Amino acid sequence: MGSPKYFLGIEISRKPDSLVLSQRKYSLDLLREAGLTDAKSARYPMATGEDKTWTNDSPLISDVTRYRRLVGKLIYLMVTRPDIVYAVGKVSQFMQVPRECHLHSALKILEYVKTTPGKGLLFQKHGHLRVEAIVVKARA
Repeated sequence: MGSPKYFLGIEISRKPDSLVLSQRKYSLDLLREAGLTDAKSARYPMATGEDKTWTNDSPLISDVTRYRRLVGKLIYLMVTRPDIVYAVGKVSQFMQVPRECHLHSALKILEYVKTTPGKGLLFQKHGHLRVEAIVVKARA
C-alpha cells in the first residue's frame, strides 16, 4: 500500500530526513463551510485581552449547535496547529451557553487560519532520540 499521504484529515508529506503533518484541506473545507472564503484574514487568532471584553450582556446565540460544531472542528484542527491552542481553549469554555461575542471570536480564529491554511508540524531527523517539532508553513 505504500506510505500514507492522508489519514483522518491529516496530510502527511515525507522527505528523506523529515515529515510534515498539516490539515490544509480540512482548514479550507472549514473556511468554506463557515462562509469565510472571501472574508478578510486576521494576523492573530485572538487579540490581546479580547476575552476580557466578553460580557454577559452580549446576546445569546440562537443556534448553539452551529457554535458547538465550529468549536469542535477547531479543537480537531489544533492537532497540527499549536498556534491556535490558546484561542480555541478560550472559546471552548463557553460551549454550554455561548454568546455572540464568543461566536465572533471563534470566527476570528478561522480568519487567522485563512492566512496560512497549510501550516503544520515539521518533524526532522537530528541523529538523536529526542523529538523536536517546530511549526512550519506548508504549501499554500
